Amino acid sequence: MTVLMPPEWAPQDWLWIGFPHLAEEWPGWLEPAQKQMADFASAVSESGQAVRLLVRDEANEARARSLVSSKVTLERRVYGDVWLRDTGPLVVKDGPTRIARRFGFNGWGGKYLMPGDMEIGAELARDAGLAVTHTPMILEGGAVDGDGTGLVATTEKLPGLALGLAVLREAGVEIAWMSELSTTQSGTLRTALEQSGLDPRGQDIISLKRDDGDAKAQRLASLAAITCIVAIAGDERPDFDMRYKYLRTPEAGAALDTVIGDGWFLIEPLLGQ
Repeated sequence: MTVLMPPEWAPQDWLWIGFPHLAEEWPGWLEPAQKQMADFASAVSESGQAVRLLVRDEANEARARSLVSSKVTLERRVYGDVWLRDTGPLVVKDGPTRIARRFGFNGWGGKYLMPGDMEIGAELARDAGLAVTHTPMILEGGAVDGDGTGLVATTEKLPGLALGLAVLREAGVEIAWMSELSTTQSGTLRTALEQSGLDPRGQDIISLKRDDGDAKAQRLASLAAITCIVAIAGDERPDFDMRYKYLRTPEAGAALDTVIGDGWFLIEPLLGQ
């Protein structure tokens, strides 16, 4: 099975657009924002492409109808505001078949939690007759872009790692985060992991430094004594084995390097730490 995400410039049967309705999101600018979005929807519809403009309630629908072309279809829905690029479904193709991908959504790291944003993506897809698949990985749709060949660019930090961790959790594997950060910084680390999508539900084990003598290597050894560690990811080699710190030359670690990629995995530094 080869699944591809069409690029934004590929032919489309229709386009979903969200009509602004939350005055608090547009202080002093709600009406101009509505006019601009209506002009955009009308321009697209006049080009020959179908447009489905989401409206929130009766008053919002009346305002939209007064502004848009008669070719624009209005759909009354419960949704946060205009951010459908992030909350809507990502539609991919498996041959001729279209599938709607749905990911976890947490209101941009809990900053903007709006009614309907968690549900609108799956709702739109199902009402359009699209099959829907789900993954717990946190992903805003606007964070990825593709060229239609399978190449995907993303603004999300380490999206492949986030997806891999989600798969492991689904298989029953526990994830433990070890850091030289102090235990007083546990809340900061937990929030960062959740917002980055690396631990979106805040369910993983966190092991932090309790005092000056509490080395990360000792905590790793203690964990290994009570559980089976199947893999380690780290941003530097001493995360795997402290002997790396005492090598006279990098070549002296050749024997240890054979495990990298086969149980030990070098990754980019996480969260700026």
